[in-house]
Amino acid sequence: MERIGSRNLLAGGIAGPILFIGAFTVLGAFRPDYDPMRMFVSLLSLSGDGWPMTLTFLVSGGLVIAGAVGIGRVVGSGVGSRWIPISIGIAGLGLVIAGFFPTDPVQGYPPGAPTVMPTSASAGAYIHVLAALLIFLFVPVAALIAARRFVIAGRSGWAVWSAAGGIVMLVANAVTSGSPGTAGLVPDVAGLLQRVSLITGFVWLASCSLHLWRSVPVAGGLAAVDRPADR
Repeated sequence: MERIGSRNLLAGGIAGPILFIGAFTVLGAFRPDYDPMRMFVSLLSLSGDGWPMTLTFLVSGGLVIAGAVGIGRVVGSGVGSRWIPISIGIAGLGLVIAGFFPTDPVQGYPPGAPTVMPTSASAGAYIHVLAALLIFLFVPVAALIAARRFVIAGRSGWAVWSAAGGIVMLVANAVTSGSPGTAGLVPDVAGLLQRVSLITGFVWLASCSLHLWRSVPVAGGLAAVDRPADR
């Protein structure tokens, strides 16, 4: 990615989260027999209509990884300069892996599927669960490290937003148990809470990527980058 400009890479960090949120929102609203209030996003990769969600996992993951590279280029030194982009890159990798290894039918979808993941679940389903953990853990990790960075830099608004984004994503996901095939403490709204988790974390990522994207001169080099977290 050496020849790709930092602004183009950061654009991936904007587009990837937006694409993912938009896809699961639209597909979940129109998929027959699918209830977005109860059912997890990953189930949209199943059935004969599942290929758009699978493609979304793969493309969004690649864009998020590109965004992580861009963030690594422009954040400068200091707290989180290494682990913020690494964490975001790991989350992007989780999206890609989740696309290659879909979950097994669970939560009653497609119709007739078991409500919980059976003990005979496929190896691919377990890989999918691990991939999901990379997403739901490392986006909050990046957000919480960024919050500390912003506190040190005196950027209170961004610090609060980053801390809130990371905490909300972790808590909302924990309540749903965070893995396909379970519905946590509130099965009737498990899908909704998972969406709250994803939207919060991914909107945070897109907003930070946009903030950095706007700070990079169109034709400038890294030396001209406005690094707001270093002020």
